Amino acid sequence: GERASIAAENESQNQNLALDAYRLLLQGEGLDEPATSEGAATDPQPRSELKSSVSVLRALARRLSKDSIAHADEENAAEQEVRQILEDYRLALQNGNLESIGKARGTLTERQRAGLEAYFKNAEDLSVEFAGLEIEQVDADRFVVSYLRRDKFADPRTGQTVSLEVHLENSVVREGDDWKILHKKTLSGS
Repeated sequence: GERASIAAENESQNQNLALDAYRLLLQGEGLDEPATSEGAATDPQPRSELKSSVSVLRALARRLSKDSIAHADEENAAEQEVRQILEDYRLALQNGNLESIGKARGTLTERQRAGLEAYFKNAEDLSVEFAGLEIEQVDADRFVVSYLRRDKFADPRTGQTVSLEVHLENSVVREGDDWKILHKKTLSGS
């Protein structure tokens, strides 16, 4: 779905550039690799509908408790921290700052780092936007975020404009005093 949309949005002579950039974007996000035991350790299990329902019921119970104002303040503060880490990550992507990207993600595999380096090398005047941001709190230390990542840049060899849109879903997890963005899955097929 996304490949067809990218090919349709970019001019015919530009389609290969866009599809190559799409492949590198997925590689940089760690989405072109099969799940590994390392990835399973950082994001332990997929959220089932039952787990999601339990989370919703817990959130409702908290809201109905006599301490609901305090809980709401804590949730709002945590959500603001999650929004900030996502904005920091977006800016790091837009500026091609691998150190900041690695800090936001916790770790980068060598394959991700190579994909990001190649992507940034081929993306002049890169603009990155996260549109339609949705944030769902799973528990005190974990949020699920979904958004449409829109990248636009000029190919340095041809000067042609390339536009990419990718639907992403990630977990944002508190590790100590910091929040980390962990790959979860894509929302639509690649």
